[in-house]
Amino acid sequence: MRFQFLGPVLTLVLVALVTCACSPPDLSDEADVYSPADAESLDAGAGDTLEPQPDIHYQDSGALQDGQQNDVTDDITTISDADILYDDEDSTPNDAAISLDSTETGDAGVVLPQPCSPTLKLLPKNTKILTYDLLTFVASGGSGAHRFELIANNSGAIINKYTGAYLSGDKAGVSDTLRLSDMNCAGEALATVEVVNAMVVKPLGAQVDFGQKMTLQVDNGSGQFGFKILKNASGSTITATGLYTAGNKAGEDQVEVTDQVTGEVVNALVFVQQSASIKALPANLVLPLGGSGRVEIDGGSGHFVVSAPGKVVSISEGEKITANQTGTVVATVKDAFTNKSIKVTMTVVTAHENVGLPTGDGLVTSHARLVPDLNGDGLPEVVLSRAEADIAANNSGAVYLYTSKNKSLNSTPTQILTGITRDS
Repeated sequence: MRFQFLGPVLTLVLVALVTCACSPPDLSDEADVYSPADAESLDAGAGDTLEPQPDIHYQDSGALQDGQQNDVTDDITTISDADILYDDEDSTPNDAAISLDSTETGDAGVVLPQPCSPTLKLLPKNTKILTYDLLTFVASGGSGAHRFELIANNSGAIINKYTGAYLSGDKAGVSDTLRLSDMNCAGEALATVEVVNAMVVKPLGAQVDFGQKMTLQVDNGSGQFGFKILKNASGSTITATGLYTAGNKAGEDQVEVTDQVTGEVVNALVFVQQSASIKALPANLVLPLGGSGRVEIDGGSGHFVVSAPGKVVSISEGEKITANQTGTVVATVKDAFTNKSIKVTMTVVTAHENVGLPTGDGLVTSHARLVPDLNGDGLPEVVLSRAEADIAANNSGAVYLYTSKNKSLNSTPTQILTGITRDS
């Protein structure tokens, strides 16, 4: 009798346990939800200390239907490895890329990097450089985790992605483009490098009179040049545009030309002397018909322009003279920098053919002799010797015997005598 009522009691206990385990907690607005604020309001002196816990939120599964199982799921967003940015050196997650302080998120819920602050800058932004020349770019802004790369490499350049050290390639007349980025923030800065040829200064050497003026010419380079007199023996001057004026003392002046962008330096020498002039060597130039040549000039800048009237000669490349028809013409030779000029007489003549004697194997050294009758026909025979004959060896020489037949000589030798070498 004592245990007869235990069955109903155990049944009630099991029903209560199942009900508690299967029913979701009431998280409606009317339900009491524990929050960190509740923990702070407790009396810590009572000995019951509760650590603040984060708010727990459940996804509302909606009203249960008859026979439907009650599923309670957490609203969880997963992040895959592809959604996490890693540093390219140690393969660790980039903290800035998944910072919870950022307010921007991608499609997959991944937090995007914040824009770089201060803004990224790359200097020099636009510059010119020689082939195979070294330049280190300076980066600023962002977090300092800078990376450099070439996004347009037309010269064949290389760059250090960590330091920004740039070495131009071997191709001039093209431009390269560099990009600066930061591993910890979003942003970029671009720079353009134009690769140029080395500058060419004209004249590099000149002989001028007292007070002579001339403008130095600079080709290639960056186009921005500076001029300075390093050595001033004559009392000369030079302007910012390269206009040189000789002094009134004899001596040697030295002019420095600097490319203000690439840093290239070229020096030119000017020899100043009283009554300096230019002379043609020779004063009268004779050319064969169809031939070509140049006038040799002593003194001046070394750069001249030749002009001639008529069609006797034609001028190309400023100095090259071509003889077109026979005749004589007076040409003018003008210094391209000092503007001094002289007259030169040019004569075009018919070319004479040089008829020379053959030499070597072309030189005939054969000797022929009549010898008494050898074959008994009563007629003499002919012996021919030739030192250049190559019978047994190169230039071994030979002796040819031509016998007579029917009162005439055979066209082919009857016998040939030769040695192994010329001295044999």
